[in-house]
Amino acid sequence: LNTIVIVTHDIRAALKVADTVFMLGRDRANDGKIASGAHIKETIDLVDVGLAYRDDLETEPKFVELEHRLKAAFTTL
Repeated sequence: LNTIVIVTHDIRAALKVADTVFMLGRDRANDGKIASGAHIKETIDLVDVGLAYRDDLETEPKFVELEHRLKAAFTTL
């Protein structure tokens, strides 16, 4: 088993090639300022939700829903 880590801001591309997605984000200090560094905020196992290793992903409603949810969350990370 080989592992490749792809870091991207292109959510659609990541969802199409991955079997697991890790959403990285930063914390905020008590004063609301963004703290330095980042860590995993969410892990999504695309195999478990049936969205890995498929050629028809972009037409799958679950794919579109997940892409929209991640794009919305991306702005707050």
